[in-house]
Amino acid sequence: MPAVLLELGFVTGDQDAPRLRNPDYQETLARGIARGILEYVDRYCPGPYCEP
Repeated sequence: MPAVLLELGFVTGDQDAPRLRNPDYQETLARGIARGILEYVDRYCPGPYCEP
């Protein structure tokens, strides 16, 4: 089973915390994550039922 661990920043970090609160930055992260998932599915699971 594929798995992913995403470390996008630290909520206590001086530089990370303000970015993580920014809705535009959150949107950028979310779009990047979604794009990565879709690219994985397209490459490794192209069929309608994704059989191993």
